[in-house]
Amino acid sequence: MKNYIKLICFSFICLLLIKPINAATSYTLEVNEVPYQTKAPLIERNDTLYISLSELADIFYADLTIEGESYFLNFQSKTFKLQPELRTFSSGSEKLILSEPCFKLEDTLYVPIHFLQLILEDGTVTLEDHTLQITTPVAYSRNSDSPTDHTYLESTYNLKNLPKHIVSLSTGTPTEIILESAISNKQYVSFLDNTNQTKVLDYLRSRLGHSPYNNIQVTYRILNTHTYPNQIVDTVTLPLKVDFYGSTLQLHLGSDKWTYPTIWSTFYPTYSLTEMDLHKSVDATLMRALYEYYRNKHDLKDDKYFSPFTLISSERTNEMLHQTYSLSYADNDLLTEHETTYTIRVQRVHQSRKLHYIIDIAAN
Repeated sequence: MKNYIKLICFSFICLLLIKPINAATSYTLEVNEVPYQTKAPLIERNDTLYISLSELADIFYADLTIEGESYFLNFQSKTFKLQPELRTFSSGSEKLILSEPCFKLEDTLYVPIHFLQLILEDGTVTLEDHTLQITTPVAYSRNSDSPTDHTYLESTYNLKNLPKHIVSLSTGTPTEIILESAISNKQYVSFLDNTNQTKVLDYLRSRLGHSPYNNIQVTYRILNTHTYPNQIVDTVTLPLKVDFYGSTLQLHLGSDKWTYPTIWSTFYPTYSLTEMDLHKSVDATLMRALYEYYRNKHDLKDDKYFSPFTLISSERTNEMLHQTYSLSYADNDLLTEHETTYTIRVQRVHQSRKLHYIIDIAAN
């Protein structure tokens, strides 16, 4: 009997030695320094922290496809092929080696944090104080968007002759500083001006039946601002339908519908101070409308950061930044109001025959 018990104990110990243990972890996740609620939990296995590949696809706004036992993550113009129980993964003809193999739990593939360290730039992934911190890069556009290819329009109001309401509102940040910054950083400058509203909307109307404006998606983080600390609870992608209500822009995103009555006249001062960029005025108006939608939907405020100008980068992926803040209470303290400040990043990503607007959020 004693020998039988010893045999059972020995077999159990061997099983522990050869079978990795998946353990709940005390690590938490932050994306752009904002607490992030994962759908699939982080897992510690063989002293290595793992995250699900589907979670990473959401975090990076990437595409994930599955073919049998092969998982393909399309991210930043590269496709990474991973398989369960393998330490190697590929990107095209390039082979890379992980510190530990991937593993499959039910229908979810988990990858070690080393995978992130291999595919991202240094400093974008940190692991300390039981917090996994990921900083998301600007999404990659497959198609470039050169200002020299745009349509320009002589405008009554331009960067040399701004409307009076813009001049009166720009006392906080002098117009000269805005222009200097835009020229040195090769940025677009936008301001509220409905003078050319008809021409901008007619131009947009003419583009809606053609690529990429006939296939528009919007992805954004859902942020819970009702309790402190605020937390990202989901990432969603919805089709955007652009329509018109008389001379007003009308937008449909999922079950939400709203009108946007203003136009953001946009200039590229590196090219011209007097000609309005018709092409980019359309994009700036859509990006600003989506920002205001997101701000209102998540009870964010931006009154302290008001500016009559909006700057947009002219890189392959255009990006518009806005400063906001939330006011919320902790569950255990309803007397103290906490303020959290954020940067909202609206990105215009032009993929093959598709326009993708991404609304990302980062803590300041």
